Amino acid sequence: MLITISDLHRIQSDRNQHIPSYTHHNPHLQEQLQRVIQQWHLGLPIQPFLDADPVLDELIYQVQTLLPNLFKPNKKLYLHKPIYTILNVEDMAHTIQVDANLGFRHGIPKLFEWEVRSPKLNWSDLVKLWTVTQHFAIAPSDVKLIVVALHPDQIAQKMTHGWTDDLHQQTQEWLMMQLSVNEKHPQSAVVHEPEVDPLWATITNLEAIAEVMI
Repeated sequence: MLITISDLHRIQSDRNQHIPSYTHHNPHLQEQLQRVIQQWHLGLPIQPFLDADPVLDELIYQVQTLLPNLFKPNKKLYLHKPIYTILNVEDMAHTIQVDANLGFRHGIPKLFEWEVRSPKLNWSDLVKLWTVTQHFAIAPSDVKLIVVALHPDQIAQKMTHGWTDDLHQQTQEWLMMQLSVNEKHPQSAVVHEPEVDPLWATITNLEAIAEVMI
């Protein structure tokens, strides 16, 4: 069974789990931003899009300012790349898929997120970090996520997050719990307050993660 970030959103919604994700409030704007960055990376003109949308123009300027070396010709970067890994839950194999922006240094992947959001980690970030670590079969300590938190009216922020064995294991256990409950009770109305959800508790207590504000 294929499971995506959208599927996990739906599972939590069905179970009335209101876990803050700190993500962008305008999906259409995020889609435009990703599309323009993909064209930029390919060397295609983007100015007409920026001229037509002042908000998009400001967000692209913030990305250029905080990641000035990201789109150099020799930079190996894969945008919105589907990454897969298998997670077995109660004798059923689930294929977890995330779409990630990846750069590589000496063969080690580094994740990038740029959107209107908080620079802090959210649960979808943790799922992406877990999936990428599993897919490439590397040590969690080798993986990093750079979050560029954009805002049309405020100063953008850039934060680098490390990854740990403990967080990797906790994220896997959280995924297994979500998928196990969904299999048994696909329309479950059980309410889980955010503070008792194990992954939410982890997100709100992230002293174990190295965070560097730039």
